[in-house]
Amino acid sequence: MAAFVGWLVAVSGVHFPGLCSFSEGVSFEDLSKLAPLEQWSALPALGKQQIIMAIGIIEHQSEWKTKPHYMKGGTPGSYKALKSFWDPAGLTSKMSAEKLERQRLSELKNGRLAMLGITGVLIANTVPGSIPLPIAFPDAAPFVLPF
Repeated sequence: MAAFVGWLVAVSGVHFPGLCSFSEGVSFEDLSKLAPLEQWSALPALGKQQIIMAIGIIEHQSEWKTKPHYMKGGTPGSYKALKSFWDPAGLTSKMSAEKLERQRLSELKNGRLAMLGITGVLIANTVPGSIPLPIAFPDAAPFVLPF
């Protein structure tokens, strides 16, 4: 879901105030004027490393520390090893087991739908008529053509 929401934020021009790199003088406003894939290219190397490191830590915690793994009998969407990662405000603490299971299933379905959404966005400009609405997404051809 983060990819699809991130793409929508990137094309809307919404950005944080200030600089994202003090040493290189790159501001969030400068990045917001670029297409989403160009934004990643323009991001300083240290910023890219921080993003990849944060994703790696989350993946490590969720994939290797959650026992049993969801592919070996565990529950998909159960992040017991991450304590309050899935619900930091504690909104699900008073839910019944049935309602919590329904919430997790909804989250999994929303994630799958977001994967379809980002795929549609990435191929919208490459394959004419691939989406029914005439939306002018930034050019994704350099990213999609190898596939």
